[in-house]
Amino acid sequence: VVFLHGWLQDHHSWLRTAQLVRRSYGHDCLLLDWPCHGLSETPVHAVMGPELCLAALRATLERVGWADGSVPLTLAGCSYGGAMAMRYTSCWPDEVDRLVLVGTAGFDEASPTLVLRFGMALSRALLATVPPPHDRPPRGAISPTDLP
Repeated sequence: VVFLHGWLQDHHSWLRTAQLVRRSYGHDCLLLDWPCHGLSETPVHAVMGPELCLAALRATLERVGWADGSVPLTLAGCSYGGAMAMRYTSCWPDEVDRLVLVGTAGFDEASPTLVLRFGMALSRALLATVPPPHDRPPRGAISPTDLP
């Protein structure tokens, strides 16, 4: 599984997930830092952008021996990493077995996304569990003045 982080993030954003995937399923995991992010180098004569990141991803996969199609790749990308995972897949479709896309950049949607709707519903549910103000006990609760 190759984990691709979002813009202005680094490999730490996927580290815990990668550790769980490795421990739970035994999959080899690769955490990549895009150029100019995390532990990667800043290119001297290159313009930071999708082409540079795609080339960095390809070079890394070649370096570890995962770019020849012999290893079915799962690309997991968040935000910008999801967009790069889709781009990589469009360039080398025979190498990618699965895509996991989380909040992927590059989708133009007129209506709220499923994630946004889920977040709104979760917020409403959490707000419903907030206890009432302290000046009055909740309905059905025993007030200290009710005690003998």
